[in-house]
Amino acid sequence: MVKGLVWAEDRLGGQAWYKYWIHGQFRLAADTWEAELILDPENVRVAANLAAARKRVEER
Repeated sequence: MVKGLVWAEDRLGGQAWYKYWIHGQFRLAADTWEAELILDPENVRVAANLAAARKRVEER
């Protein structure tokens, strides 16, 4: 649904960071970064953010 939207990846990344990660909503951040990674599977920055968010979820 969002694959053709040029701003979709940036929007998802922004939401994951500013809306969820900053406020400690690590599960939502992980879900959002996972969606972003589906759009660009080779994005190492997003993959690292996703791994960090999943780690935070496991720690809780």
